Amino acid sequence: MEKKITKRENFEAILELVKDNEELTAFVNHEIELIDNRTAKHKEYRAKKAAEGDALMEAVFETLGDEFVTVDAITEAINATEGYEDITKGKVVARLTKLVNAGRAERGDIKIEKRTVKGYRVAGEATEAETEAE
Repeated sequence: MEKKITKRENFEAILELVKDNEELTAFVNHEIELIDNRTAKHKEYRAKKAAEGDALMEAVFETLGDEFVTVDAITEAINATEGYEDITKGKVVARLTKLVNAGRAERGDIKIEKRTVKGYRVAGEATEAETEAE
């Protein structure tokens, strides 16, 4: 598979072709500088978002216990926490999925009234009722 040529690489190639023309060299150098600035800001933004996500994942993990809890209950608990007032159910589900895939949490069924819903708890935490049932 061929490597895609980036915009920066194209400008560097153009720079080689126009190195004798001072005006075009200044223009191309300015364009390369703009690309570098955008790249730096994007990396900074991604690092900030990743750090926020890690903090939210830990907050979600801290709400889990040894009993299965519904996503709605976890979302309510997170939203009651200072600094996480507007967290959506989708964001909580995404973090729970990552926790389950990492082996830190487990997913199971909870009977609520006449229906069964999915719940989450800390991985490896068996309740007394489950231990007696085995």
